[in-house]
Amino acid sequence: DDDPLYIVARGEGGREYFVPDLSAEDWGRLRQIAARGAGLHLPCCGARAYPRGGEGTRVQRHFYHAAGASCGSEPETAEHHIIKRSVAEEFRRAGWVAETEFAGSDWRADVLAVSTRRKPVVRVAVEVQRSHQTSGEQVARTAKYHRDGILCFWLVPWGAKSTGAGT
Repeated sequence: DDDPLYIVARGEGGREYFVPDLSAEDWGRLRQIAARGAGLHLPCCGARAYPRGGEGTRVQRHFYHAAGASCGSEPETAEHHIIKRSVAEEFRRAGWVAETEFAGSDWRADVLAVSTRRKPVVRVAVEVQRSHQTSGEQVARTAKYHRDGILCFWLVPWGAKSTGAGT
């Protein structure tokens, strides 16, 4: 089964837990902490998250939503997350403040970076678009960033074809 799974959760203080980075021992500890009620949350919607699977099971390690959680987001692939994390790390190396899955009033940026060294402050959203999106959807999403004074850049697969505005 190649369906993407939720592979990222956030804990206390915004600490990010990325499944591929966790050793079997770390995963086991995280499962124990979650069982005691520690706050893990999925960045897609903020819902409570729990670790599932791993050593001694037939299930690939991943996080899942708490029962009854409402989320309209699709899980992202490891590739998508690695690209977002790399973009945020590069902004941080350059002295910017950067966060993944930053939510605005009616938008959520894969990466939002803020340069506090410049006046006026510069805010940049970076979208890692790996799934299908029409050019009309892209224009509408970009307009929300521009409305809020945020520059927007899109990272799309090489050779991606536009389906035309509004289609």
